[in-house]
Amino acid sequence: MPPVLAGSRRALMAWLVVVSVAQSAATMGLALLVGRLVSGGVVISTVGLLLGAVAATAATTYGVRVVAERLGQDYVHELRGRLVASALSAERGPSLGITLARATNDLTSVRGWVAQGVPPLVAAGPLVVGALLLLGSLDPVVAVAAATPLVVMGTAASVLMPLAFDRARRLRRIRGRLASRLSDTLQGREGILAAGGEDRERRRLADDSRKVADAAVARARTAGALQAAAAATAAAIAVLVVVAGLGMDLSPGDLATALTVTAALATPLTETGRIAELRQNHRAARRVLAPLVAVRQGGPAVDAHRVGSGALVEVEGLFTAGAGDRIRLVSSDPDVASRVLRDLASPAPSRRVLVDGWPLGDLPAQQRRALVGLAAAGQPLERGTVSRAVRYRRPDTHAGAATAVLERVGLTTTVAALERGERTELRRGGEPLSTADRARLRLARACLGDPPLLLLDRIDTELDDEGRARLREVVDAHPGVVVSTSDLGPLRTPMTRVVAHDAKERVTA
Repeated sequence: MPPVLAGSRRALMAWLVVVSVAQSAATMGLALLVGRLVSGGVVISTVGLLLGAVAATAATTYGVRVVAERLGQDYVHELRGRLVASALSAERGPSLGITLARATNDLTSVRGWVAQGVPPLVAAGPLVVGALLLLGSLDPVVAVAAATPLVVMGTAASVLMPLAFDRARRLRRIRGRLASRLSDTLQGREGILAAGGEDRERRRLADDSRKVADAAVARARTAGALQAAAAATAAAIAVLVVVAGLGMDLSPGDLATALTVTAALATPLTETGRIAELRQNHRAARRVLAPLVAVRQGGPAVDAHRVGSGALVEVEGLFTAGAGDRIRLVSSDPDVASRVLRDLASPAPSRRVLVDGWPLGDLPAQQRRALVGLAAAGQPLERGTVSRAVRYRRPDTHAGAATAVLERVGLTTTVAALERGERTELRRGGEPLSTADRARLRLARACLGDPPLLLLDRIDTELDDEGRARLREVVDAHPGVVVSTSDLGPLRTPMTRVVAHDAKERVTA
């Protein structure tokens, strides 16, 4: 997990400490002024100072809350970005349900701890120390009386917190399973309805939902015990301070000061149980998120302008090709050919792919996209304008290049007929474009900048006759290596057949 105290968060934490110390000082000053008011009667100056202390306490409490939220949001913002990057770059991504659960439940738990757990603890430290010192200045016995329940509460928390951690982890596992089942059920809706399986799926979801409810109640029992211990500690401190104060014959003013201090301690102590629960939820979420958000070190920098169209493409154990070569991946299972081709665009460590000597698997995405373009059937288009969709792979290219590549695939007239032309917003995977026009748009994006390696995965199956003719023209004119899973028809350079196999399988071609 990335460190909490990094970058701008260091300054936020330093400011939080300063505000917390000021809050503690204001609270102790308030307690002393209450005692002075009881001992000396109503004095205008004392009342004025008392009101000032109240205002300072309110202002510092407000400051702690705002700074704490900034700290939590900044940390979760970084985690969310890393989580999305992990989901997009994983060799085999998690299900939609699991991704959604991580993006909501786990990140919420992390934010809860950083924003609502760490800051109250930071604020409580100076307050507890200041309270015990102030009570000790009144009478050491009173300070010991206040400290005793704190020790008892710490012992109880050390016993309950491991149990809270286990129950938080179990609830997370069950909740993630429910989210995955719900996502899979919704995605398979048509098949379920056709097979008459609605009742069975509802029963399975109901069973998982009951398990979530039972696990949540079990976690609540442990959390309730922690909060009960915290509330009992706050009440015990108040009682013991009064008893000790009366036993040591404290003056009315000193007794009023002691009671004000115990009242100030009540709120952070009561929150301790909730903070302990937040801590265990954070630990459970961290076990899941830590492997996913680890920073991947960037590879060597590649100069896209130096890599020419004559680059040599080498796929270890599969083929070696030069500029102008046309490769067709074949397999007894078409899905294997498609999977191998798509893996070439973002190869796993088990598949070594070199373009002009550059290992694609070791390059950051911003540099890899200059070397390879992929146009695949069934790929939904991202939400955004047509212009953005064309330049998505190469956002550094100018608008004129995007218009030229649209002309190359025969999409200029269609785009011009849209209400806002290239600035038309695409939604729901590519609407308002037709299926064939979406395929042309994906082809245009893959060809933009003439990457040394152009990958085509059954893109012809979504094109009409005119679109397939355009596709052959694009392939004939492409200066680099073209790899396809389909027979594209008569080309200037005949396609070389290569048997596709997974990177971990034995070469059979």
